[in-house]
Amino acid sequence: MKTRVELAPQVEDFLRRLAPGPSRALRLALGLPTDRPVILFASIFSRRKQPDLLLRAWQTMLDAGHPAALMFVGGTGARCHEIDEELAAQLRRKVSGLDEATRRHVRFIDATPHIDAYYRAADIFALPSM
Repeated sequence: MKTRVELAPQVEDFLRRLAPGPSRALRLALGLPTDRPVILFASIFSRRKQPDLLLRAWQTMLDAGHPAALMFVGGTGARCHEIDEELAAQLRRKVSGLDEATRRHVRFIDATPHIDAYYRAADIFALPSM
């Protein structure tokens, strides 16, 4: 059986921009830590994308002695019917309730045209969608 895979031109361009770059310099430029892995969630904040599940998993990792930074990059405004502004606010409240040493390793970044830089700076991309 033959299978055929094709990439759309915009996807190919996006993948080219994700080529490994100067991770340390890029992380410093983005204000990200260089002493631990960086986990990236890049999507809209919706219940279906489950960013709350990722936050809980990240906390479990920390509790097990695996330090990592966590970045949430994505839209929170009502530009899309699926965006849940209350979910985004709820996540921010949960993070603000963490101790300062833990809280400083979580970043919330609004939707950005420079998303490729965040992908290149991350070690792991996590999207726990249903």
